[in-house]
Amino acid sequence: PGDGGPRAGRPEATMETPPLVTLDDYSRMPDPDDGTIDDLVDGVLVYRPLGSALHGIVCCTVGCTLANYRERTGTGRATLCCGLVMSRHPDTVMSADGCYWPDGVEVAEVCGWPTVRPAVAFEVADGWERYPDVMRRVRRLVGFGVPYVWLIDPVNETVTVYRGNTATVLTTTDTLVCDALPGYSCPVAELFE
Repeated sequence: PGDGGPRAGRPEATMETPPLVTLDDYSRMPDPDDGTIDDLVDGVLVYRPLGSALHGIVCCTVGCTLANYRERTGTGRATLCCGLVMSRHPDTVMSADGCYWPDGVEVAEVCGWPTVRPAVAFEVADGWERYPDVMRRVRRLVGFGVPYVWLIDPVNETVTVYRGNTATVLTTTDTLVCDALPGYSCPVAELFE
């Protein structure tokens, strides 16, 4: 799996001059019924199969830590699998596994997707997915200006924290903390229980 070609019912690209998909086109596309998730990257559809059960479990666990943080502090908003409008002309809308926006950030939307970068975004690596495809999304999130991007690897039980060009790998003996979330603290081991 990885970057794929067009599907039936979707705009088709030709070898000569591939037509770019616009944000408006993308927002009107029906949900795929073939078990995939589409991102729109620089006007081109990029799709991947839905995540595994392990991927979903870890996404829920991490999302719950953010929801619990929100409940405890009474601030911010957390989302799972929310598209982010990262660029226009050509248009890019990519789904992060999870995001967190602090209070005071006006989350402007286009076609229902936020256009403002979150304070934190996370991606959960899945065993079926090629590493370059996961890193493509991580690089896009970092390039979009997300201050903290967490790459969570349930197979190796690690969390790689990207802060700009710096990457720090945490293992199950470490605790995940984040300056963007004052008071947030989660033992890495608990993400994989």
